[in-house]
Amino acid sequence: MILLLTGCWLLLTLPIREKDPIDTSWWTDVDTDSDSDADTDTDPIYFDPFVWGLDFEGGWDGEELVSYGIGGDIEQYPYVELTLYEEEWFDSMSDANKCISLFRVDMVREDDLGWPGQIWWGAEVELTWVENASVDECDNLNPMQWGSNTPDEALENYRLGLGLAPLSPDMEQALRDAVNSSGGNWSQDYAPYLVGYYLADSTAGSFYGMELGWGSFNYVDDDGAMVYGDDGNPLTYEIQQLSEAPAHSLLQGYSYFLQYVDGTLIP
Repeated sequence: MILLLTGCWLLLTLPIREKDPIDTSWWTDVDTDSDSDADTDTDPIYFDPFVWGLDFEGGWDGEELVSYGIGGDIEQYPYVELTLYEEEWFDSMSDANKCISLFRVDMVREDDLGWPGQIWWGAEVELTWVENASVDECDNLNPMQWGSNTPDEALENYRLGLGLAPLSPDMEQALRDAVNSSGGNWSQDYAPYLVGYYLADSTAGSFYGMELGWGSFNYVDDDGAMVYGDDGNPLTYEIQQLSEAPAHSLLQGYSYFLQYVDGTLIP
């Protein structure tokens, strides 16, 4: 089975119209009067997040998160990708209105995230910012909200958990509607393979998982390299056959667009 569901794209059918990119460059000094006695500094123009996404990929050897092969001798360490979008992005689809920061993921311990039902994989994790990993790096955030111009201080100070468990009825219905309305076959091509993707946050005490989106378990071989079908696409496990995350697999989680309000990331 090949999963074609990646990121948030299947869930959105947004119009694309020509529009000049919004200028999110750093502030400049402006001399507002005719003499040369002093400059008047304008207020800084910060990137203004409206919604966010947090996607996850990591190899799993049955005990630990590990790197996985993505072709040749190239290996990818486990990571989460934080993407922030300004409201203008939904009109412009411009890179000027989004930014991306990459965080390496290290597993602290396995944890069920307080989830009351079945969970195939869950863990408390530590995030470490990978500086300059993206050409669209988030480096112009409001330090009054984030602690600095980059998101590392905000995210690295949280106790976070990530998990893959069955889809909730609401998430399953949303995905089914999106797939079927786009001409796909939910029951045949997606339902056997997709799981729920969960985030848990607790600075103290126990976790309780919140569903962010959907995920899957992809095959990797004994050397940790991704396994591809005859058509060149990654092969995915059928979840009905699983009681836990399979050893030698690639764990994936993709989030919906999620709300950002007053400096707070809100699922």
